[in-house]
Amino acid sequence: KPQVSASEDEAISAGEANLPQAVRAAVTVNPYSAGRFPLGRKFSVGDRVVMRESDLLTGIVEGEKRFRVTRVDEDNDRVELNHGKLVLDLMGNTIDSPQASSSMPQQFFPAELQVGQHWTLLYSVTFKKGPFAGKTNQVELDARIRTRETIRVPAGEFQAFRIEATGWSAGERGSTRIEFKLWAVPGINFPIRAERIKRRGNRMIETRLTELVAIRQAAASLD
Repeated sequence: KPQVSASEDEAISAGEANLPQAVRAAVTVNPYSAGRFPLGRKFSVGDRVVMRESDLLTGIVEGEKRFRVTRVDEDNDRVELNHGKLVLDLMGNTIDSPQASSSMPQQFFPAELQVGQHWTLLYSVTFKKGPFAGKTNQVELDARIRTRETIRVPAGEFQAFRIEATGWSAGERGSTRIEFKLWAVPGINFPIRAERIKRRGNRMIETRLTELVAIRQAAASLD
């Protein structure tokens, strides 16, 4: 799992949400407004985040992942974490991870957040590990922002937009049903919470919960 050293991590601790003033103001003014908001993410070298992974059904904690932004390339729409072990675009959509690389950024996070917004995701992923290393799956998902709601995670309580995306991943091993739920807060660079369920036939093959534990972020773009 991607990790950073203790010296790079600078002892970021559970429950810490060190965010720019603009973000703190945005989440306290009209917190339940369902209007339109910019996604507002702005990555800076040195930003840090801790995410906890658990089994969604049993609640068993599987571990924590700690990430540090080590490079931001605005000209090429690229953000590197942990020296390139995880690569995102400037909106926080995954391009490359230790598990798989994508043909394009996975557009789970749009430029603006508004309840009812709807879009389609089309991309391919090439696996890096396991029996299907080197194989490619085609992914098609239907995404919608369902609501804005209060959600509590180890890092604190937030008013977040809930994004739901459902669809299929198809490749040599057949088709897999995928269901995502992601909670995004304007101006915060990482999802507050994410749920991922994968089904093959009537069998669940993945039930993953990821929650924000702590974050340090230098800037946001909420204008």
